[in-house]
Amino acid sequence: MIWNPKIELMPRKDLESLQLKNLRSQIDYIYSNSLFHQRRFDENGIKPGDIKEIKDLEKIPLISRGELQDAARNGDFYGDRLCVPESDAIMTFAPPEDFFYPQEDIAVVAAVTPDDQAKVVEHLTRDWMMMGISPGNLVQVLCWAYEALGFAFTNPSHNLMTPSVGKILGCRVIPLELFAPDAARTIFMGLFFKPDAIVTSETSLMTLESYLMPDAEGNVTVKVMISETGEWTVMEDEQISPKGMGYERIILRSPIYEQMVMTEGRRRELSKMWGAEIYSLLDIQDNLLYAAECEARKGLHVWEDAFVVEIVDGDGKQVNDGEAGKLVVTNLFAKATPMIRYNTEITASLTKEVCSCGRTHARILLS
Repeated sequence: MIWNPKIELMPRKDLESLQLKNLRSQIDYIYSNSLFHQRRFDENGIKPGDIKEIKDLEKIPLISRGELQDAARNGDFYGDRLCVPESDAIMTFAPPEDFFYPQEDIAVVAAVTPDDQAKVVEHLTRDWMMMGISPGNLVQVLCWAYEALGFAFTNPSHNLMTPSVGKILGCRVIPLELFAPDAARTIFMGLFFKPDAIVTSETSLMTLESYLMPDAEGNVTVKVMISETGEWTVMEDEQISPKGMGYERIILRSPIYEQMVMTEGRRRELSKMWGAEIYSLLDIQDNLLYAAECEARKGLHVWEDAFVVEIVDGDGKQVNDGEAGKLVVTNLFAKATPMIRYNTEITASLTKEVCSCGRTHARILLS
């Protein structure tokens, strides 16, 4: 299923022309409105007019996460990246960090405007339909309480006068916390509502598995507090196994800190255990990128009307399609905190061959 055929099936030549037009416009905008980017351009003797082709991006140094943190040490937690008045930002958030390792002392903060939010919703709507979510479906979405992805799916988006993904597609959404201690409640809500799909991370899915696997006696016990005095308990393996949850689709978001690569072996293993189709969603909230698989599951589609994605070598030079390197992302639509050539440090390759699904946008292949 295709949400926006005009864009998603756009002939490759036309798509590249649109991408270049959007790139030139975005670079002019960012240079004029972000002290962070303006300093980087000026220090390296670069003017916006020097970027005439996609290849010219190589003239601009890569942005590292460490550089973003250093920029925020001046007292401005945006690190001089904010391109709009603070009052124009409807949400400011720090994309989720890895909770299993020591936290960095400086967070990388992003913001969104109403227009940014509308674009994120558009991109995720394309993603959902591409992964088989259809009108009328009921979807469990596990997300952090305050993040761009969660806002795109749930009521806060409505409150900001931006229709949510669920509203646009005609889906019902059950939002839950992407938090290990919330696993039991996730199971309870799944058994109660019988959703068609769940959006979660692989780490969270593994936590759910641990709750649903039988013990040595073959019993499964899940307890969920429903009041100060009561709890809900299930003791029957037949009623509460991974397959018993009834999901038709499982969408595994891969935040930048997890970087889990979905091998075909792992996909088959999960599909057999859960009785569901398994899809991957790459989640780089620092630069508002969400890249997803289609039914072919031969790479993660990235919307090139909204991003330039490069694969670069150790010197920041673009490598040939199909060659491995580091994934670098330039945002072409954001007005609040867009970044040019953000180095995700993710190892990947890129293909621009038209996919069997008919979409012409490039696909990211994680290594």
